[in-house]
Amino acid sequence: MHDRIEEGKAILFEDKIIGIVPESEVPAEAERIEVNGALVTPGLFDVHIHGSGGCDTMDGSEEALRTIASTVVKNGVTRFLATSVTLPLDRTAKVFDLVRTVVLFFVQVPWSARSGPRR
Repeated sequence: MHDRIEEGKAILFEDKIIGIVPESEVPAEAERIEVNGALVTPGLFDVHIHGSGGCDTMDGSEEALRTIASTVVKNGVTRFLATSVTLPLDRTAKVFDLVRTVVLFFVQVPWSARSGPRR
């Protein structure tokens, strides 16, 4: 389906898309979600994000990471790389340790985009 836009079809899904079928083939017992002509796409992956919802990766808290996740999903982002800024190495290391413990998130260390860690 990467080469066209399907119209008048239904998407069957559980935890992920399992089929795109004519509306007549949707099982009668299936829950229906009307999108009223909106474009339906798989979730987006933001590969460089510092924060959202008033929080920043460098806030260094699980609550901040979860706030970022809960606000970006409203715009279709279902995965993101929590990105840092250049701060003292000890603070940056603590944030990376936290991010590693939150399984839903990944860390991008943009070394090429900065001059290196401050000490």
